Amino acid sequence: MEPIARLSFLLDFYGSLLTERQRSIAAMHWSEDMSLAEIAAETGITRQAAHDTVRKAEIALEEFEEKLGLMTWHLRLKKASQQAQSLAANPDCDGNSHARLVETLQTISDLLEEPHGL
Repeated sequence: MEPIARLSFLLDFYGSLLTERQRSIAAMHWSEDMSLAEIAAETGITRQAAHDTVRKAEIALEEFEEKLGLMTWHLRLKKASQQAQSLAANPDCDGNSHARLVETLQTISDLLEEPHGL
């Protein structure tokens, strides 16, 4: 995943755990693709303050993901779900495809049993 896309996705998962200032400035930078100079002008802070806020938000988001792993869990569950849907949509499912479908459904079940499952 591209770094900016990853940070934007992490912001979706953990943004509410940041301060309001961190959340809004990070969203401007990663989601709205505003430069640090544009953020500084918009918010009335220095470019350096905008940079520092974005950097602190990035560090905090990466720490949240490292400790909680919700984004990783979500992506694994989404991948397994898409694979199961693809296998189930095949009406000419042979024995091997059926076994893969059963295995994929077990993966989904296992993921939902993990402590990260909401």
